Amino acid sequence: MKNKIIILFLTIISYSCSDENLVLQEEKLTKEKIIEHLKKRNNNYSFHDESTIFLSKTKTKFPEPIYFDNIEEMDIFLNEIEKVKNEAYSKPIVTDDAPDYSGDGGDKDGYFTRQTYIGGFGVYMNVGFNFAGCSGNNLNSWISGFTLGVSWHHLGGALSTDNQNTRINFTVSGVMNYNLFVEGIGTVFSQNSTFSGYKTCD
Repeated sequence: MKNKIIILFLTIISYSCSDENLVLQEEKLTKEKIIEHLKKRNNNYSFHDESTIFLSKTKTKFPEPIYFDNIEEMDIFLNEIEKVKNEAYSKPIVTDDAPDYSGDGGDKDGYFTRQTYIGGFGVYMNVGFNFAGCSGNNLNSWISGFTLGVSWHHLGGALSTDNQNTRINFTVSGVMNYNLFVEGIGTVFSQNSTFSGYKTCD
C-alpha cells in the first residue's frame, strides 16, 4: 500500500513539473513571437535581417539599438511615436519663425521649425522650411534628441497655402527605422510614415 502511495505521489509530482516546464517554454519570448506581436500592432512594418542589414551599402542608416525589459515597455515606446503621426496629439513645443525683414516694406520671411516631443523617451520630430509671406519652400524633416532605437530617413513632402491665405500646410514623408531589443532579442524593422501640420501666416 505504501509503495502504491509513493508511486502515485511521484507520478503527480512528475506531471506537475512537466506541466510547469511546458508553461515556461510557452512563455519564453522568441524573435518569432516578437515579430508576430509587431505584425498584430501594425501590418505595415517591414522586417529586416539584422545580420546583413548593417553590412549592406544602402542609404538607410539604422540606429543604435534600444533595450527593453519586456514587450509592454516596447509597446509604450512605439505608442508614443505613433501619437506624433496624429495631428490631434501632435503638439509643437518649439516653433521658431525667425523673421527677416527686408527693410523695403516687403513680406516678413524666415525659417519655420516645428519640433514635437515624443513623450517619455527624449526623441523629437522636427519639420522645417523657408517661408515668405504665406508660402513656403525647402521642406525638410529630421529627428533629434535621444535617438537610440529609432532613425528617420526623409523622402519628401509637400507645402501648400490654404484658400483663405491664413496658413501654410505641410506634409512630410519618410521611413522610420527601428532597432529594438526585448529581453535580449533584437528586431530590426521599418515603417513608411507621414507627418502633417501647419504654420499660421501673419
